[in-house]
Order: sequence, then structure tokens, then C-alpha cells
Amino acid sequence: MGIYTVLFYIIKGTDCFIYSTVAAEGYEFIGYKSDLLYEAESDYNVINEDVEFVPTYDLVKYNIKYFFDGNEITGLSSSYTIEDEDLQLPIYYLDGYNFIGWYEDSLFECEKIYVLPSGSIGEKVYYAKMEKTSNVA
Repeated sequence: MGIYTVLFYIIKGTDCFIYSTVAAEGYEFIGYKSDLLYEAESDYNVINEDVEFVPTYDLVKYNIKYFFDGNEITGLSSSYTIEDEDLQLPIYYLDGYNFIGWYEDSLFECEKIYVLPSGSIGEKVYYAKMEKTSNVA
């Protein structure tokens, strides 16, 4: 998600003011809140007093997917938000294999990942590197 500028116009008499806010990554802009009562069916409303409009946001929930040997490990799938604490990645257990670690690329060329740090954003995909145990045919 990028950063977008949201403009909100306030017209007072013949003057027009631009009220803007910047949506932060990890949050979805929902709209403005105000104590002002207005008619929902109207295209505009006359405001004859000072009014404060407060931008409101929801946390964006991002998915985490785990894969081994080209297949998604659906039992480990989870989600997180930008405000979550550091997330320790799980250890994957599979009969006949030793778990080596999680990687962000399927060729295991990047560094091993242990933790998804607090403040992270975006959908995440991790690949399990496994080693066959010697007693597997």
C-alpha cells in the first residue's frame, strides 16, 4: 500500500479551504468523523459553525503464508498488523524431515528468517527448508 493524500474541502462563504491528511502505511483511511449532524441524502450541507473533522483509520491485516515443496502449509497460515509485537515464526514438523528454517525465497538464497519484526507491512510468504532424515527411503 502506498501513501496517498486525501483532500477534504470546506467552503465558508466564498472561501474554500483544503483540509488534507496523509494515510499512513499499515492503516486504511476510513473517512472523517465529526459531531456535526448532517443529511445523508444531500450532496452538500450548510455549516454555520466551527466544525472539526477527524480522520479515522483501520488497521490493515496482512496475511502470512508458509510453503514447503511447492505446497502451502495451510495449518500455519496466519495474519498480522503493523502494531503487532515481534512475531516468532513457527517451527515446522514433518515426519522424515528436519526443519532447517524459513526463507523469503523458494531457492533459499536469502538469509534465514526467524522473526517478523513489529512495524512490518505487506503480505508475507515464507518457504520451509527441510532436510530428509537418514532413515527415510
